[in-house]
Amino acid sequence: MYTLAIGNIVDVPLKFTLKDGRVNKTFAMTLTATRWSKEDMEARADSLSVRDFLLEAISGWSEQRLVLGADGQPAEFSRGALDALFDVGGVLDLTWKSYLRECAGKEKN
Repeated sequence: MYTLAIGNIVDVPLKFTLKDGRVNKTFAMTLTATRWSKEDMEARADSLSVRDFLLEAISGWSEQRLVLGADGQPAEFSRGALDALFDVGGVLDLTWKSYLRECAGKEKN
């Protein structure tokens, strides 16, 4: 049996802008996610939507300022708060692209 010299947890930086009236607001955060093997990803792809896949893969966040709790402060990470983040148009797609980019190998010159 073989193992990899890297862990299965990866930080996924996410940065985007949203209109707030006439003003563009920038939001940046880091998501903590599980990096699954190709085989595990393919098995999940057969039974999960992208949204459900990410809800399962992501286990935390830092510097999140978009989703607010009842007290008006940035919400602590929870599956429900992450689901609310994904309700914002385009954020689910951006998260998916960032997740795939951060989990994949990159060419280095």
